Amino acid sequence: MNTETAYSFTPSLQVKALRSGASAAMGVHDFLWLTCSTGQESSVMDECVTLLRVDRASVRREKGKVVVSPFPIFLTENPSVLWRFRGVENVLFGVCESAQEKFLSSSEAVAVQAIRDAVADVPRETWMKALTQWKQTPVDGTAAAALNVIADSMPAYYVTKKRGGEGHSFDSTTLGRTVWDGMRLQVPSWIATIGRDHTIDLEVHSHLHEKQLFVGGRLHKGSHWKRSGVLASNRIHVSTPLKPNICAGMLSEMTIFSGNIFMDPMAGCGTLAEVAAETNKHRIFCIAGDLERGNVAKIAHNRGLAVHTDAMIDVILWDSSNLPLRDACIDAVASDLPFGKRCGSKANNHRLYPRFCLEMARVLVDNGKCTLLSADRRTLPRSVEMAAGARGCFFKKQRTFSVNVGGLDATTMVLKKEYYDDARATEMQKKWDAKESKKRKRE
Repeated sequence: MNTETAYSFTPSLQVKALRSGASAAMGVHDFLWLTCSTGQESSVMDECVTLLRVDRASVRREKGKVVVSPFPIFLTENPSVLWRFRGVENVLFGVCESAQEKFLSSSEAVAVQAIRDAVADVPRETWMKALTQWKQTPVDGTAAAALNVIADSMPAYYVTKKRGGEGHSFDSTTLGRTVWDGMRLQVPSWIATIGRDHTIDLEVHSHLHEKQLFVGGRLHKGSHWKRSGVLASNRIHVSTPLKPNICAGMLSEMTIFSGNIFMDPMAGCGTLAEVAAETNKHRIFCIAGDLERGNVAKIAHNRGLAVHTDAMIDVILWDSSNLPLRDACIDAVASDLPFGKRCGSKANNHRLYPRFCLEMARVLVDNGKCTLLSADRRTLPRSVEMAAGARGCFFKKQRTFSVNVGGLDATTMVLKKEYYDDARATEMQKKWDAKESKKRKRE
């Protein structure tokens, strides 16, 4: 079971004394904690090494998060670097990491006391470092961004908690209360508030997955990608938009060189093309297309809002299974394929995916990369295998992994074009068309 809610309340007058001799197993303080979509930890690790100038040995991955320990000096001296990340959801100053069997105790009193002690063991100096780093961080990714400012003399905060795994003898509300109870022993003057409103300064995150606890202060308000400046705030969305951080993770699976042509043949509202253009300014040409006229209008609207993007984005109304492009003219492809109930269906995917894969093999240059995402975990791999000729599959699978997309376990396939056999592809198309014709006649 996974739950995620915000818990905040006014502190009581009584403060329980910290038990003497209490210590957190594997206690770690002063680290950088970045959350991301499950499955994209590798790309965020690469970003850490590149942007923070840290050794890869100091970066490690957990499920849905990446940890850099100790907290990078480069980020302390250059806090605006935070907004150059593209694959993250939250950036936090980690103050506590602890793994204890007691967190899984069948006794709620024992488990709660262990969590309280782990948080209470965080020195006041560590909390103050987190607050100082928050104050030094620009409020967003724009060039003229102001720094975070405390509205009152003392910071107002609330605790957000996330609990996952099995074996906990307490609920998520108790987790939030316990983290707060441990905090007030070290920073009693900080103001705990009720509800998320504009008066909140610092948001404290507590994540407990089975026996592993993470606690940290988020260095920005709201979603990282919404404030990073990658996309305009007044964009028009489709019913199932893909988050820019997931787009960035997909794009990180391929190397796009200067002068390359990038394509998203099922662009929706154009997020993938916009992120590709933003991360490759002055370097590439992007093509974004869709079958729905309404979506094409949204792509064109959103493209016009990206004043900070200098790369060209062309918008086309087309059928992705029959593209008006010559052979071997596209260098890189990334696309979020339709799946689910609001967009596409499994019956339609059985027809669309194989034809789409054949078209990708046709228009991609030799050794061109293609990154595809879909929650239809059976149809996509099967369709890739069907795109084959006498020498085997047209694509070589570089990597296949799962990504959490809105709670769905979606498959991401990274493919490299090996070759293309036009005669074989034409033969397969005719075979599929004949099969569908017979099916329509029976109906």
